Amino acid sequence: MSNSFPHAMLRGLKPNWDSYGAQPINGYCIDKAFCLWRQLSGDWQVVPCSDGSVQLEWRFSRGHIEV
Repeated sequence: MSNSFPHAMLRGLKPNWDSYGAQPINGYCIDKAFCLWRQLSGDWQVVPCSDGSVQLEWRFSRGHIEV
């Protein structure tokens, strides 16, 4: 289970971090994702998105949820 939010990793992503032209992760998106992540229960994974946003994912035996 992930028990810490990866602030430094997300803030450290530079333009083109995925080698396909990805945008740096927006600080506002990081802050909002962190607020939501703190309120959720379960093993939520934090995923940077190429448009500069942040996605939270929870995968379990019967499916998955993406926010």
